[in-house]
Amino acid sequence: MVHKSFRPPRFAEWLLGRLARTGEEYSAKGDLEEEFADVVEEKGRWLAAVWYWFQVLIYLPSFFKTSTYWSLIMFKNYLKVAFRNIKKHKGYSIINIAGLAAGMAVCILILLWVQDETSYDRFNVHADHIYRVCLSDLWSGNRVKFSSTPTGIGPALKQDFFEVVDSARLYRMRQILVGLEGKRMVEEYVYLVDPSIFEIFSFPLIKGDPRKVLDDPLSVVISERAAVKYFGNSDPVGKTLTIGSSTDFMVTGVLKDIPKNSHLRFDICLPFTYLKDLGIDIQQWTGWAYNTYVLLHPESPVIPDERLTEYYQSHVSSFENVQMHLLPLKDIHLRSAAIGGIGADGDIKYVYVFSLIAFFVLLIACINFMNLSTAKSGIRAKEVGMRKVVGARRQDIVRQFFGESILQAFISLFFALVLVKTFLPLFNQIAAKEISLDLESNLFLYLGLMGIAAFTGIVSGSYPALFLSSFHPVAVLKGSGGTKARARSVFRKVLVITQFSLTIVMIIGTIVIYNQLRFMRDKKLGFDQDHLVAVTLTRSLMENCDAFKQEVLRNSGVLEATLTSGRQFHSTPSDLWRGETADKNVRLFFNYVDEDYLETFGMEMAAGRFFSRKFSEDKNNFVLNETAVKAMELEDPVGKPLTFNRRKGTVIGIVKDFHFETLNR
Repeated sequence: MVHKSFRPPRFAEWLLGRLARTGEEYSAKGDLEEEFADVVEEKGRWLAAVWYWFQVLIYLPSFFKTSTYWSLIMFKNYLKVAFRNIKKHKGYSIINIAGLAAGMAVCILILLWVQDETSYDRFNVHADHIYRVCLSDLWSGNRVKFSSTPTGIGPALKQDFFEVVDSARLYRMRQILVGLEGKRMVEEYVYLVDPSIFEIFSFPLIKGDPRKVLDDPLSVVISERAAVKYFGNSDPVGKTLTIGSSTDFMVTGVLKDIPKNSHLRFDICLPFTYLKDLGIDIQQWTGWAYNTYVLLHPESPVIPDERLTEYYQSHVSSFENVQMHLLPLKDIHLRSAAIGGIGADGDIKYVYVFSLIAFFVLLIACINFMNLSTAKSGIRAKEVGMRKVVGARRQDIVRQFFGESILQAFISLFFALVLVKTFLPLFNQIAAKEISLDLESNLFLYLGLMGIAAFTGIVSGSYPALFLSSFHPVAVLKGSGGTKARARSVFRKVLVITQFSLTIVMIIGTIVIYNQLRFMRDKKLGFDQDHLVAVTLTRSLMENCDAFKQEVLRNSGVLEATLTSGRQFHSTPSDLWRGETADKNVRLFFNYVDEDYLETFGMEMAAGRFFSRKFSEDKNNFVLNETAVKAMELEDPVGKPLTFNRRKGTVIGIVKDFHFETLNR
């Protein structure tokens, strides 16, 4: 026996015990302890410790070689046993693999959608430092955020704030006619932009210098898609496009197609300075109709809202309730509830909800796997008992069961990918997406799918691996389960209750969503929406809108037609309708409409009359809805004067409330 003072280093001794093969641990440690005692007496304790560590370290290559060899042998054996069990219990295996495959397929489809939603704008190199400028105002006691801003804010911020490296303004022009050699097409994605947009965002130009490409007010940059559309395979630079009614613009650059996961998408870019030719002041601080983006210095903090608000009100003192904010680029798609913004059509709440649904579906599939495993536990228990009798350790049995479940999970993943590939076109159609299952170029997706399979296999195999491996061989072979059998029964009940509870929750959620969709579909909107068709007019048609309307009415299938502007908003002080000192600003939505609007939409009047061609003065008069009357705190307003949006007139009628926005607001 070695004297206590001659004990080897504890950690080295522990490491040797871990490295030694089973059955050799005590002999190896005993031999080294005796030699260690001799070395201590001959050379001293410190040199003996070095010697002991050296003996342990030289054992490492042999250990790794032996360990790797036996691990491969055991892996091959586990794999063979796993395939043998799958083949032996075909029905059970098919149900298990099919259930896991269906659950994993649903989970993968949802996670592909989540990945697409959360990837917006992240391809931009400066994504962490780009912000959109927003304004907010009090509206009927509530603060409402607007993404549209005046034209003068961007250049002013760049000039007066050291944190701002650059700024860019843009304005979307809808339904613009673009022509080439007599061929004219309507374009949806035509923008007026500052040239700095190509410096702030990662929108590379294939042809053209981003710093000079829009210097000329009559220059235009087009996307690759537009270049092929109008010019085919020929070089478009130096050629002209007719945009609008008759203005020719020279192509000075070609823009690489913007990725689909960008909230900004444009095919044709015109210089923002072109607004000057249209008679618009591009340095004004009123008129919220444009979007402004700023690039902050990487090392500077975000400018506080209080400082921005004070700066804005120093330029526009009449809007004392207006505040200025900066919205991060990465939040625009999912976390922007602002009015007048571009690309803010996502909602982070849906990402959370669908992620939770994906988790629940996968969890239900795993529980289903474990329930089937418990049903077979009697047969597998005898197998565990026999393996333990012939010398198998519990960790060996745990490895085998986990290996079987992970193998089935990866087989299920293969079939799940087949299902995803099959149903992805239909899913894209329902979700209005263009998602692809591209494993070769998407390492994150590949690792994610492997992670899902591993997670599913580990969770699904946790019961047989940990519970069945704990059985005592004597009790199992005698056929008496004892407390193990009772525990197995309780565990199965818990699994079944959990599975049914999750299923019921998801069914209830589906019913609630269905009822909400049915409510939105059947909700009375305050106008007759059946057989109603909206047509957006191009600029040239707007210049001849009356003639276009008469041409439409000549069609025998058209019963009524009306002309209306796009929805706009304006803030008006109370002294313009109450004739006293202004103590309140009310921001109202408004439309310009013609005399046929009421009849075409099937609306009803609550008081007064609608516009009529019999009264020429109606061009300056107003019709309010019931909510506007309440917001303006008017009593019997019909016949009373009103000044709104710099127009003086008279309120001639009150129309019953109708919905002019989506019901999900």
